[in-house]
Amino acid sequence: MKAPTSSGGETSLCDFRQVYRDLDPQLRQKLFDKGIRYTRTQKKVGSYFTFDVSDMVGWPEIYDTSDKEEVEKLCAKEGTPVQWAGPNKDTFVSITQSQPFQIHPITK
Repeated sequence: MKAPTSSGGETSLCDFRQVYRDLDPQLRQKLFDKGIRYTRTQKKVGSYFTFDVSDMVGWPEIYDTSDKEEVEKLCAKEGTPVQWAGPNKDTFVSITQSQPFQIHPITK
């Protein structure tokens, strides 16, 4: 895998501690109970005519290899589940379950 860049990415535009406090307590509890499911889908070839940044690069660029077995090995090291979808089984799909909130240990 390639090392992440030191610039770019996304910047928070609000105080997420306040967003958390503003959530209805029943909704917060439902999110805690169920968690959040993330589905990541990467085609083999990226699409340069899209507003979805994640669609701009294909999985061979992300993992620096076009060998699916190598991608599977890299993902296994990270604990990332992998499925191959599409008519040619060349679309990377990873589905993970996560906790909805991460409470900062200092600022809470």
